[in-house]
Amino acid sequence: MFSTKSLSILSLPIKTNVNNTGSNLVFVRWRKPRWIPMSRSKLEYLPTHPPKDPWESEFMKKNMNYYRTSMKALRNYFKKEQDALSATGTVMMEKARHEEEEFRQLLKENEVENQRVAAIR
Repeated sequence: MFSTKSLSILSLPIKTNVNNTGSNLVFVRWRKPRWIPMSRSKLEYLPTHPPKDPWESEFMKKNMNYYRTSMKALRNYFKKEQDALSATGTVMMEKARHEEEEFRQLLKENEVENQRVAAIR
C-alpha cells in the first residue's frame, strides 16, 4: 500500500521537550502527502454548508454593489485631483515656497536673538 518513499516520510523524528515540571511533552506534526489517496471513510463525504438567508444575501449584494460603486467614484475623483495637482507641479512649488518662508522666519528670529545676546555681553 505504501511505497518506500512514503514510508521514509511517514517515519518522522519526534521532538521531545522537557518543561520546568519535568514531564515530557511530545509534539508530532504530520500531514499526509498529496500522492497518498483519500481514506475510504472520507470518499463519500459531502461537506454541509450552513444555510444562507435569501433576504440577507440580497441585502448584502445590493449594499456591497452600492459600496463598491461609491468607493470607485471616490478613488477616481481623488486620482483625477491628484493627477491635476501633480501635472501642474503646484504641490511641490507650494511646499518649496512654504519651506523658504519658514527658513527666512527662522533666520529673522536668529538675528534678533543674536542682537539680544550681543547687547547683554
